[in-house]
Amino acid sequence: MRALFVHWPRAMKEPDSLLSDLAKWTDIDAVILSHTYFSFDGRENHDPLVLPSTDVFDDLPVQTVTATEFDVLVGFADLAKANGFKVGCNLSAIRPNSIDLAPLGCIDVTGRRVVGGRSSVYGCPNNPDTLRFGTRLVREIVATWASLDTIDFNHLEYPHWPRSGLRDLFVCFCDHCRDKAEAEGIDFDGVQRDAESLYDALISPAAYIATPPTGLSANDLLSFLVERPQIATWLNFRASSMSEFTRQVTQAGREAAKEHNPDLEIGASFHLPAISRLVGTDFRAHYRLFDWVSPKFPDYVPGTVIPRIADEIGSRSGRWDISELRQAIRDLYDLGPGPDEYRPIASPKEELLYSNTFDTAIIDRQMRHLEPLMGKVPMFPWVWLYNRDLDDLMEKVASLREHGFGGYFLWSWEWDQTDEALKESAGTF
Repeated sequence: MRALFVHWPRAMKEPDSLLSDLAKWTDIDAVILSHTYFSFDGRENHDPLVLPSTDVFDDLPVQTVTATEFDVLVGFADLAKANGFKVGCNLSAIRPNSIDLAPLGCIDVTGRRVVGGRSSVYGCPNNPDTLRFGTRLVREIVATWASLDTIDFNHLEYPHWPRSGLRDLFVCFCDHCRDKAEAEGIDFDGVQRDAESLYDALISPAAYIATPPTGLSANDLLSFLVERPQIATWLNFRASSMSEFTRQVTQAGREAAKEHNPDLEIGASFHLPAISRLVGTDFRAHYRLFDWVSPKFPDYVPGTVIPRIADEIGSRSGRWDISELRQAIRDLYDLGPGPDEYRPIASPKEELLYSNTFDTAIIDRQMRHLEPLMGKVPMFPWVWLYNRDLDDLMEKVASLREHGFGGYFLWSWEWDQTDEALKESAGTF
């Protein structure tokens, strides 16, 4: 499977031309469509679900496209199928794309509810309304998208992008998590204290973590964690909670497929392999649930996420050099050496702050984290096209082939999918 994420506005503008260009200029054999209709010039507070009505959600305040709009949108899926492409849905069962569903969101260690970029909400897997939203969403997608070949569960994880600051990553401490943890015999107050202590240590000018002459070291972090064993309890609780949510939404998809689409395949994407469990996705535990899995090799981790984390820790604590922090976090993520000088992007409309932080050596390093899955389940990694750097994309695709992957998922932007852009891309993917 060589799949391209196709943006709905692009698909609606010239559907026949787009599919013709993909067949003529690329090796793409599958188009992946979002379960929400979003545009980079779209609505501010919600991205409507691509479903014909809100009926199945009862009292949950979801937004959907109109029935007429739905027919037009799924008509593109039918057209793609008729043109020989597989059709997939990239589905975020735990990330409602509506501010109206903010009560489903995670609570960070400071007591604030976390809202993601654009209109998305980072749902808590232990909130029963999040599970209700996720299971009903997948069932209705399967029931109403007649041309669907695959579902790709995406973002089955806790926040990994500090959009509002580092505290976005320190979740979840809602009442639903407390109830579940205490039912399992976990000292939730102790867990929260240790998580808060770690957060404070990273951002406070007080020297909670020693500062050796050479800067931040792995031993500093290790010593800190040894003294706070509840951090491990917290991370394990997060992973088990997300795994249970994953099992239930996948089961809902399988049950719906039996009724409506017996040949449907279900896969799952997960974050950078080295840290996927750190953000709650234990792919080693539940890969058997899926027909394939898709590890991500995203430029935005070294190019945006790590710089933001390092900048906040360095500026708020005043204790570490920013460049040393960036490298320390890259080491934690097993990304290898970073650039000597980060090259900023003048107009980062693609949410990438620095252009020279990713290379294919990162894919090489991440492979060892995928060893438990090799030969056990098909894998189609995600890669990204940024800044129209087609040479860079060619190197990524070549690296995937060298490592034996039989296909890939590709994210590119709306402006990368015009007739001119696809013709220019000939021979790249």
